[in-house]
Amino acid sequence: MDMQLFQNPPAQYGEVAFFWWQGDAVTREKLLWILDQLKDRHVCGLQINYAHGDSGGRIYGLTMPSQPSPLSEEWWELVKWFEGEAVKRGMSISLSDYTLSTPGQCSYTDELLSEHPEFCGQMLVMLDKDGNAPNPEYYDIRPLLDTGRGTIAAVRVPYSLNPMHPGFGSAVADKFFGEFERRMPGECGHGINFFFSDELDFRVRGLLWSDEFRSEFLRMKGYDIVPHLGDLFFDESNATAKTRLDYNDVVVRISEREYLQPMYDWHQQRGMTFGCDHGGRGLGVTEF
Repeated sequence: MDMQLFQNPPAQYGEVAFFWWQGDAVTREKLLWILDQLKDRHVCGLQINYAHGDSGGRIYGLTMPSQPSPLSEEWWELVKWFEGEAVKRGMSISLSDYTLSTPGQCSYTDELLSEHPEFCGQMLVMLDKDGNAPNPEYYDIRPLLDTGRGTIAAVRVPYSLNPMHPGFGSAVADKFFGEFERRMPGECGHGINFFFSDELDFRVRGLLWSDEFRSEFLRMKGYDIVPHLGDLFFDESNATAKTRLDYNDVVVRISEREYLQPMYDWHQQRGMTFGCDHGGRGLGVTEF
């Protein structure tokens, strides 16, 4: 290890500041003044951030109003200019997906769901004696197993995303990160050299499911999961622990393949850093 790197670290190992673009209107004059204050102060990156209010939306308040509005044409023009000015002063820029990435919050993931309804999240639930799902919003109810104590079914959850759906991660990367590449060609990996995902939430928690899960489970584990779904809800047999371990292992492996790996690859191919912070601090298997 080159100890000189600790004494004189590369520029990209400086501070990255959360830069909140809200409150008063964000103007070029104000941004220039701020950039000049930060110049030569070991700040290597500025991450544009937004906060949410306490009303609207399906999980928390909508993104607070700001001028210009995030991802509007006026906003893109300002960001393009801002990136150029930051680079002149030795800094890169980025945009946090906080308040923007959660479906049901009127942003790009809702557009993605509209374009690809097949990306809607799915989960396993126990139906009541009348065959109803525990939440009246659940739809496309598909019974899978009658356990004798209730019927287990797969349902779709509105305003949610399925990290196990084939092609999902690549579609998200293209929809969000790819727009920066289209708007500012050649800058991903240079003036835009990182992205940070903050408290990502697919809005589906619990026992995740997908159309391909049964066949994927059989391929990975060598047995059919459906006759053993009761083990996910009840302590039914000596095989309960094994079934749950196998089930969660397959969920994580498919989610990694279809979401996390494509997201990582998108950044890696461009020499960029991809960071993330999970709201559950790693305690929820289905969060990432």
